[in-house]
Amino acid sequence: MAGSLTDAAYLSFDKCAVLQTAATLSTHFAAFIAAVQPVFSDAVDKDRPVGNWLVPMYALSQQNDQFSLDFFGDCVQFLYRICYAGATQFNLGNITSGQATALLAAWNAHIGP
Repeated sequence: MAGSLTDAAYLSFDKCAVLQTAATLSTHFAAFIAAVQPVFSDAVDKDRPVGNWLVPMYALSQQNDQFSLDFFGDCVQFLYRICYAGATQFNLGNITSGQATALLAAWNAHIGP
């Protein structure tokens, strides 16, 4: 479990490694995306720096769980970036505390338990 979005970003490699070993990485990504997608609207400019990361994450979630370094590396990178973007945008006042809390709660529920 991560205590902040920055912590979640830094834990992305370790958590992806565990999920990849269990062959459930794309399943967990799909659940994460489903939980986060309603919180960030493409119609709201300030939501885009975080919400735009959901598009490549969704594409990754549609791939199978066969191990490849490219698949694993992309998952780690996108998970790191969406969490770090969320932390940065919250600190800049561009997303609400509710959005930041929802992003962290989704990460803790689907990626980092």
